[in-house]
Amino acid sequence: MGKTRLLKSILSIETRAGSCVKYSLFVPEDASSAPGRIVRIAREVVASRRAGKRVAVLLEGVPPGDESDVGRELRAIRKMLGAGALVAMTISPDSAVLFESLDDAIRFTGQDLCIRDFSEFPDEDQALHLSHGVPSLCAALVSGGLLEGRFSSVRYLDALKRLIISHLRSSLSDEDLMLRLAMILLGRGSFDDLGELGLRPDGETLLWMHECAPALGIDFVADGFSVVGADDQEIFPGLASVLGEYGAIASELCKSCAELLARRGEYVRSAMLARLCVDEDALALAASYGVGYILSGRLAECEGLQNAGTPIGQDLCMPAVVTRQAMLELSGTTSEYARGRLAMGYARTELAQGYGPATRYVSLLGNVRDVLSGRVSRPLCAKSADDDEWSRLLRLHATVLGLCAGGELTSAFALLLDEPRRRSPKDLPSALACLDFSFLRCLMGEAATAEEEGELVVAREVIERCSPKRLSIYRKALESSASILMGRRESIEGLELAIARAGEYGDLLVEAALLVSGAVGDLGADSCSRAHVRATRAIELADAANSKYLASAARLVLLAARIAMGEKPPVQRKIVDLTPLDQLGVMLVKASHGERVRVGSMRGLSSKSFPRELLWALGLVATRCGPASAALRLSLPDSWSRALEAIPTPPVCMGERCGGDNLEGEIALDAAGFYRPPARRASVRLLGGLNVSVDGIAVPISRLGRRHAGELLCLLAMARGHRLRKHEALEAIWGDRDYVRGMQKLYECVSTLRSILGGRHDGMDPLVSNRTNGSLELNEELVSVDIDELRAELDGVFEQEGSDRFLLAHAARARRLYGGGAVVGAVPDVTGAYGRQARKLRRTYSDAMVSAASAALREGRPYMSSLFARSAIQEGGRSEDATEALVKALAMMGRFEEIREMWDEYARSGRRGGAAAEAASTFDRIFREALESRGDDETEGDRQPGK
Repeated sequence: MGKTRLLKSILSIETRAGSCVKYSLFVPEDASSAPGRIVRIAREVVASRRAGKRVAVLLEGVPPGDESDVGRELRAIRKMLGAGALVAMTISPDSAVLFESLDDAIRFTGQDLCIRDFSEFPDEDQALHLSHGVPSLCAALVSGGLLEGRFSSVRYLDALKRLIISHLRSSLSDEDLMLRLAMILLGRGSFDDLGELGLRPDGETLLWMHECAPALGIDFVADGFSVVGADDQEIFPGLASVLGEYGAIASELCKSCAELLARRGEYVRSAMLARLCVDEDALALAASYGVGYILSGRLAECEGLQNAGTPIGQDLCMPAVVTRQAMLELSGTTSEYARGRLAMGYARTELAQGYGPATRYVSLLGNVRDVLSGRVSRPLCAKSADDDEWSRLLRLHATVLGLCAGGELTSAFALLLDEPRRRSPKDLPSALACLDFSFLRCLMGEAATAEEEGELVVAREVIERCSPKRLSIYRKALESSASILMGRRESIEGLELAIARAGEYGDLLVEAALLVSGAVGDLGADSCSRAHVRATRAIELADAANSKYLASAARLVLLAARIAMGEKPPVQRKIVDLTPLDQLGVMLVKASHGERVRVGSMRGLSSKSFPRELLWALGLVATRCGPASAALRLSLPDSWSRALEAIPTPPVCMGERCGGDNLEGEIALDAAGFYRPPARRASVRLLGGLNVSVDGIAVPISRLGRRHAGELLCLLAMARGHRLRKHEALEAIWGDRDYVRGMQKLYECVSTLRSILGGRHDGMDPLVSNRTNGSLELNEELVSVDIDELRAELDGVFEQEGSDRFLLAHAARARRLYGGGAVVGAVPDVTGAYGRQARKLRRTYSDAMVSAASAALREGRPYMSSLFARSAIQEGGRSEDATEALVKALAMMGRFEEIREMWDEYARSGRRGGAAAEAASTFDRIFREALESRGDDETEGDRQPGK
């Protein structure tokens, strides 16, 4: 227990025993009046004892005084003791003379009151580390919830601040105050460290601190100290408000402690102490140890050097230049860091000597910039016998970047796999290793563990602190890029900003990589024109950066974009000198021409296995190029198909916003106009064929055939609101109108379907049977149906009339979702209810495509209009509006031969009298006007198509 708890216990015991208790609390401001108060209390005690009363006196916080005051207090205390009273006092170490002058007095030191048993805490070592047994801190740990395993540091930090203030009280001598302040600033260390600061405490002083100040953690066995709370890097920043006033009056000590910590490599804590110093000392610390601060994630402490000249002493001029250069290598433009390198005065291909490891770190940071700019493909800084962990990790980062630029992803992955420092990303070099591994892991098709996800969060925070204007922006975009390449998302966060920033800073490899990834994302969103532009630009940048791998990747994406746009690039027959990515491009082109692809003839690619470092490229050519991809998949070896199955398919925007659902250019929707269904346990897909999955696992088709469960599921999924009357289900599936007779069949069907959809989850059924109104209904909180997404997008098309931009976005999304529509005839449909809903959906879709085709023409997008119009004609027949939109779009693109072919085909289909003849006249007018817009003489007069 603590002293306050001890006094309260004595007070309680004496009160129950019938004592007359005299309690007095002293504060430091009462030092002058304390002797008089104790004398008056003594008189009252003597009078009470003479009256036969039992008396207990409790004096808390008796302040120190001069020799005269102490004499008066001793005489008064002896009078009370002589009268038979119990006297209990709490005194500071400065008032120890009171105890030493009293015979037979019992003393309890701070160590005597410390808690020794921590068995009730979940983690005894943690409780000891955070409290040192100090009762007030232990009480704060308990009230903060440490016993329940949900520790909140607010109460603990408040208690720690009060404890630190009490250990730095003004009544201490200047020597003791500086000694304690140094221990708190350092957090932990040895007695020799205190000697380096010019503080040389003798054994008696240390022994006194050990007994009376257990929070300081004096340890004579280890010849050191460890201040409770202050030795923890996460807790220490919370003490800044308390230590700030001492930093102002002891800036020189703060500076000396910061220098000592920096020499020990504890740059984070050193930077924290630099903030406590006056501006001149803080600037000097940033100049001398700024590179260490920056690599530790404390860039803010060095920002004062950006515009500083040399007011910090001629002897610190070169270190200041080195620190500024480190900032430029991380966040400077090409011209800025080039001028800085000249100022440093050392060659980029050699390791500068004479200024310690800081210059070596800057040299390695510069080497990383050279790799990203394409000036070198491998690190040029030779290894040194003096290399430390930071040097090794920065050299490793440059090596990994060079390997990635050369397409050697597997080698880079192997280098990082067993690197221990990537698992503790507390500084910039280790954070770069962690992020490098995360990027490569994603491209290799590997999943992150829970521990790795937590490490990534820490690494991102470090990057944000070290380089918010450059590396942090790259990090966000590149993480999204890896997911884009592997088909795990459809948009890249901050892509345009990252590309612009990479161009501004001259990082050609980053810019090229982002353009390639952006082009792949554009392909997935049917933005073929945008993909074409980005891939073309990426080829130029990759060639300028001497990266054959990125150039090959960009060429592959460019081919995919051209094929997706309807072009048919020529087949390259000579494939001897092509890279594996180029060979995949050749395979894609052959598939688009209808040729059979033979993998055995490909150099560098084997039919027995597919290289994991190229999984992203296989997913691109096999899934994102329309009919060409479908044809290519038919020719893939089994090993390649198995590798392809490991690549997740592009998401259908479940639970996150996808911003690229357009055909020619990205059209973003606001929150109100974008349909985002919640993620659910079971997913039912009717469009393009029946598919059911539960928790991401596909349900075998054979299970859907049991007891007509699949038929009931289709009926419910197609129905508005996913609700059916039970008698309607009986009649539609079995043709049985007798509800009583068919009840057992329906019950078995419902039970089977519930089991298929995953059964009860969180107390809810996926299929709800309502006995009150006799209905069956899919629980939309557990089951999602793709028909809902399509209907929402179609509704959006008609709701956005007058706003072509948003209309086109909804229509593009609907076109992607439709996938051929719900197949009629796949379900026994006795009453025709399913067929009616499917045909109605088809008509609505066709009308939406016609509206979108007209809107695209108004927006000046003929290619987009042609796609929408063809979809409308395919699903809704040859309507006048759809045909007119398609013909106008083809005319705007100059594809008049295709218009002639359409007119001829229409003419051959035959004409009828009456209304058909009138419609034929309308169609003839549409075709004739389009051809006349070209100024074609053959359309004049009575020319008939097909003749």
